[in-house]
Amino acid sequence: MKKRLTTRRRKALRWCSAAVALLVAAWVLLPRNLTLEMAHKRAMEDLLAAPAQTLCQTQAMLERNYEEWLVLAQSRDTVCLGVYQKAGWLNWRCQCVLPVDREEGRPFAAGHYKESTYVPSLREDDELGSGYDYVYGCVWDPAVVTLEICLRHVDGQDQWYEQTVHLDVADLETDSRGERWFFVPREQVSPEITGWYSSVTAYDSQGNILAKRLAAVDRWEEP
Repeated sequence: MKKRLTTRRRKALRWCSAAVALLVAAWVLLPRNLTLEMAHKRAMEDLLAAPAQTLCQTQAMLERNYEEWLVLAQSRDTVCLGVYQKAGWLNWRCQCVLPVDREEGRPFAAGHYKESTYVPSLREDDELGSGYDYVYGCVWDPAVVTLEICLRHVDGQDQWYEQTVHLDVADLETDSRGERWFFVPREQVSPEITGWYSSVTAYDSQGNILAKRLAAVDRWEEP
């Protein structure tokens, strides 16, 4: 009996089948984050020993083709902000995770995330840059009734811009453990920012300062 000849079509089908098998194997074996939730879960597992609860997430756009997704989470010992980006088709990557420790004896925890871009231009009507700030954290001391969030920027001409927000703790969001948390966006008033200062101050019902944290430099300032 003659051996049946392999046609070009059969050869092409075999090559296609082999290529598909390789793609499927690579898809299964290579570590990929198909969703933002998968990327965030993996980042939290790498950073935190205890499980983390997701508090909120938002999308921030710095430029037309530069987007970030910010996810605020909290574990038993840490409050952290994860920054993520899309990395091609059906893949996400973690840019960074900014953790803030829940320090014993302190009434709250707070951190600061800032991102900006500046493009010099010879035309005054051109948009020189864009950016955003977020101050985030949680409050667990029942004596805290008000938070004061202050953000100061300085530009290249040593001109300072200040923004202050007062938050009633009773109006903040509550997590599954009954603790309050905050995630406050701050408008950037000048595109040419050369320095910044941010602080979070906690007050009791009598207006006394309970604690003040310099969020931008990760330090407490004693009242």
